[in-house]
Amino acid sequence: MDALKTAINLSLRELDICFEFSWMDWSTTIIPSLIFSIGASRSSGSSPASLAPRYILLIFWNTSFIYFFNLLNQITGIVEDRVDKPHRPLPSGKVTLAGAKKRCMVVLLVWLLASIHSSVVPEMLCWTVTTGFLCLTAAGNHWFGKNTIGMTTGTWSLYSASWKIIAEDTEQSMRYAWTIAIWFAVAAHIQDLRDIAGDSANGRRTLPIVFGDRCSRWLITLIAMPLQILTLWLGRIAQIAPLLIGAAHAIIAWRVMQVGRGSKYDHKTYMVSYDRIVDWMTTDLDDSSTDLYLYILSFHRLRQFGTDRVIGGGMPFLHERFFWRWKMPMIPETVPHHDVFSSAIFSFNLPLLIRCYRVTCACRYFLQYTLQ
Repeated sequence: MDALKTAINLSLRELDICFEFSWMDWSTTIIPSLIFSIGASRSSGSSPASLAPRYILLIFWNTSFIYFFNLLNQITGIVEDRVDKPHRPLPSGKVTLAGAKKRCMVVLLVWLLASIHSSVVPEMLCWTVTTGFLCLTAAGNHWFGKNTIGMTTGTWSLYSASWKIIAEDTEQSMRYAWTIAIWFAVAAHIQDLRDIAGDSANGRRTLPIVFGDRCSRWLITLIAMPLQILTLWLGRIAQIAPLLIGAAHAIIAWRVMQVGRGSKYDHKTYMVSYDRIVDWMTTDLDDSSTDLYLYILSFHRLRQFGTDRVIGGGMPFLHERFFWRWKMPMIPETVPHHDVFSSAIFSFNLPLLIRCYRVTCACRYFLQYTLQ
């Protein structure tokens, strides 16, 4: 009995350590990859019960994906974390440096075995090399290597594996994975606006450090944002809702140009800039019913981060009742019966769907900001 209690306590401690190392990146890795995999589950034609083991494997794979990166990243970046994130396990003393190194090796081995079983070894090797490049080389500390190269290959690894674990990959799934990867590589410079002090302490050459805070914000707004929209257009994503996607990028550009608002403000800007696209990839974008779900997600994503408050008093098209009067006539008359979201909507469960999504947003908001 004592042995069982000890094993349970040890397991709970390891789960807690895993959470402490990686929870801040769940909203940009585990959650969006699971959302992206919904498209794979729909394209597979399999029942939810038959896909349950694959989703358990996917959650384990994605957790190992980000846990391995965070272990190595925080081992090599402990100086930066003492400045920017002293609550993390290593600078706070919760985990020793030797203990973190041992966990890193164990996680890498277990993750390799899971990748072999899931037939996603290329994605696993790509992310392993990318992690080493980002954490162990001087080029990984430069803005071009860190974001343009590292974020492209890393994001592709995540989304490609998330699809292939659930279903066979297709031309469309590969195009979506590469489109999001390239889009995120351009968007990733926003995250460096919040960590200037820590990046300087760690010797990184990020865009704000090389060009200065104000100049880098202009570069992101005038060059990066148009490139992001162009990437989504070439990847056939922007055509789904061009006005909303353009408006979302414009709002992020406005937030980026707010100099001197603090690292928390820049952190929130980065989080919403990433989440807005991965949430839109929940369902098959070729489905005629996706437009409505796209509008629901984009609207409530903007509401979640207080866009009406940020703009200053709100804009008429962001008012909820006006929003529904404006968008309801655009609902397609013919909706595939297999679409779970449209089934909920057209069976008069739309308020319930919105409430469920708001609860999800509230939970994510709590994890992202309250626990920091």
